[in-house]
Amino acid sequence: MFDDMKELNLEIIHLGINNENEETARAVQESFCRLLSLPGKDGNKSVFAGSVIECVKKNYLGTHGHIALGTDDIDTAMEVMEKHGYTFDLDTLATDENGVKKAVYLTGEIGGFAIHLLKR
Repeated sequence: MFDDMKELNLEIIHLGINNENEETARAVQESFCRLLSLPGKDGNKSVFAGSVIECVKKNYLGTHGHIALGTDDIDTAMEVMEKHGYTFDLDTLATDENGVKKAVYLTGEIGGFAIHLLKR
């Protein structure tokens, strides 16, 4: 039915969890690092437990956080997804120094989570 969506080969890259502040984000990170035996990694806006759990240092998009879906080609993914009624928040579009799309959020939420495409 949605063969073109299937061909995008989207995969869950990470789960982002919103937190009130850096202290709370670090506590969540520590819990997941212990639970899953993952190394911690610091970032500017978030801290990670391995590469799969992103603990955002503030409340950002999504009631609960976000789910990052990996794709090889964001332009193609956007085109196909738009055919199926998905829309994108272009204010969230991130590009590299050459103008190649790196990430973009879908409009709205699914189950309280914002969804964003992330270039693999």
